[in-house]
Amino acid sequence: MTRTRVLFWSGWLLVLLAGAAIAYFSHFDASVCRHLAIGLVLIYFVFTWLATGFSPLLVASGKSWWKVDTSRKMHLLISNPARLLLSLSLLMVFSLVDIGFALVFLNFLLFHESFLLINYSIAGLSAGSRNNAAFLGVAGIIFLLLFAINLLYGPMLFRILLELPQWLYLLLCFGMALLISYTVSRLLNLTVAKVKLISGSLLLVLFFNGCLLLP
Repeated sequence: MTRTRVLFWSGWLLVLLAGAAIAYFSHFDASVCRHLAIGLVLIYFVFTWLATGFSPLLVASGKSWWKVDTSRKMHLLISNPARLLLSLSLLMVFSLVDIGFALVFLNFLLFHESFLLINYSIAGLSAGSRNNAAFLGVAGIIFLLLFAINLLYGPMLFRILLELPQWLYLLLCFGMALLISYTVSRLLNLTVAKVKLISGSLLLVLFFNGCLLLP
């Protein structure tokens, strides 16, 4: 199982590095980047399908790559950390390769997540709990509203984002690093102490890398 996970994430990392390299050596040509983005999305769907095959909702707990505790709100909100990590990493590459496609991909993620959360509120992860069902339903509606806002005002929001002060960029980098760190900790079935150590280290690395990329 561990070997399968190593091969899976190593393969995904190679895909991202190859995509970034192709964009760089083509001098970020618009036509090349657009075709590259489409190819990366298709590969993303394949990797997402493979990762979902190891979800605790589909396989026995001993064979799953992560756990879902329906008593924890974050586990309900992020029921598939593998898909989230795949999505965030690809979105980060798109933000460097093709910002227009990044907005389109973000719209897809928001709509897809809202659909899943609303569906889970009706059955599945709600586990017969009214509190869980209400939480998932509200979260699904929020994601649906974010999808509508991004669909209608995406370009304007992007222009506003470019004009934000540097401290807000740092805050966004910290938030992204925190989310990725939490996602990785969910995928690493280790002791609490090791999870905290690895998550904290990853958080610092991602945060400072984000700071270095700021203008």
